[in-house]
Amino acid sequence: MVQVSYTRQKEPLGLGHAVLVARDLVGDEPLRRSCSATFLIPGENPATKQLIEVYEATGVGAIAVEEVPRIARIFTALSPVSRRRSRRLAARLLRIRDLVEKPKPENAPSNLAITGRLRLPSAIFDCLEAHQARRGNEISLTDGMRILAQEQGLMGLYL
Repeated sequence: MVQVSYTRQKEPLGLGHAVLVARDLVGDEPLRRSCSATFLIPGENPATKQLIEVYEATGVGAIAVEEVPRIARIFTALSPVSRRRSRRLAARLLRIRDLVEKPKPENAPSNLAITGRLRLPSAIFDCLEAHQARRGNEISLTDGMRILAQEQGLMGLYL
């Protein structure tokens, strides 16, 4: 029922580069990415399914987010435009204004962090190519998502 394809990142040039390596496989289809630690988290209504529903309903990329303690070292924090919370899918959405990669707790724009599950439009590939490589020639997925958020919009979904 599912066709699975994969490719390998031959050298570690960042998460953005890993996504770019898959461009030929993905084409114009939306991209779903999960960190290996979050890939098989079971549930009655899995986060990946919810992200697909958000993408289909809004037409913009969607990332799973959760609140973390302010003292935690966050991999990527985000600046939301609005925050709503309830059990309904639509009420658990927020529009993302900006993302900050690995901020110090005192500099984090919020206590919201990306959980590692994403559903992004194929436009992410152009966003990643548009941004300049950072430290050590790595391509940052966060930087690509920042461009995507500013140019097309990006939604966060509370888990």
